[in-house]
Amino acid sequence: MPSAEIRKLLTEIKKQVENPTINANKDIKKVALEASISETDAQDIYQLMTNFYQEVETRGGIEKYLHSNLSWLKIELTLLNKCYQFAATGGMKVMDISEMLSLNDLNIFPKTPSQLQNTYYKLKKKRISFEDIPKNKPGRKRKSEKNATKEKRNIFGQVVTNIPSNATLKGRNNFDKKAEKNLIDLLSGMKSNIQLLSERDGDYSSVYNLLKSIYSLSSLAVQKEELDRKYQTLQTKTQDFEKENFYLRQQNETMSVEFQKLVSLIAKFVFTSEMDQISALPIFTQESIVSLNKLGVFKENYEEM
Repeated sequence: MPSAEIRKLLTEIKKQVENPTINANKDIKKVALEASISETDAQDIYQLMTNFYQEVETRGGIEKYLHSNLSWLKIELTLLNKCYQFAATGGMKVMDISEMLSLNDLNIFPKTPSQLQNTYYKLKKKRISFEDIPKNKPGRKRKSEKNATKEKRNIFGQVVTNIPSNATLKGRNNFDKKAEKNLIDLLSGMKSNIQLLSERDGDYSSVYNLLKSIYSLSSLAVQKEELDRKYQTLQTKTQDFEKENFYLRQQNETMSVEFQKLVSLIAKFVFTSEMDQISALPIFTQESIVSLNKLGVFKENYEEM
């Protein structure tokens, strides 16, 4: 089957998953029949993609998933493997499949082509299993459950360091009651002062100015709270970007080191005598394969690069 037909079917499936019509299954079958594609494969991909997107939604949406401690979901890996096998059966190359499925094209997976391709080869070689895969980024230590508990926040965005004891809760309730009483006293005093002003002046201009000032101050307080909330959100996003930037720098440094190792290895082999080359060939080959794999080059994909 032509790659255009595969693309058309996957586009239709993604559309039905995101904005399903009344006859979603019927529409998918229609596209599959027109392209002479197996209806079973089409339905399997539709079901897997539906389950994957629903799983992402249950985790708070795509943004929260991308910033979570998981790099791959089990259902996502299953869908990835199915899509590659389906497209490969239609004659598409792995590199073209990776580009098509990535965020650069159909955006079926929120990943780059290289991430999809490397993960597919790992699944194919059984280096990873079909299960949730946690992130393991260089230079970033995963938080323990204990630390995660310490950093939990309440609905006001405040950090909750630990679970308060009964004694602490009792004391807090007493404080709240005192604060409530003070607030009632404050409002009662304001009412008395307003009455005095209105009776003393004989008109309501002073009362109006006082209430207008109180309203202006309360509006400023609300605006400040909103600005503080936005600032906190921006600060959190900035920290996320800094962490991601740090990871990319670490990854780039790692790739640079591996590339230098490979260059040094090749130079050392090339500039030795023929006798030394013959004896060193097995070791040279093995070390070269290790370096190439670290750079994302495998036996299955080197011809397509």
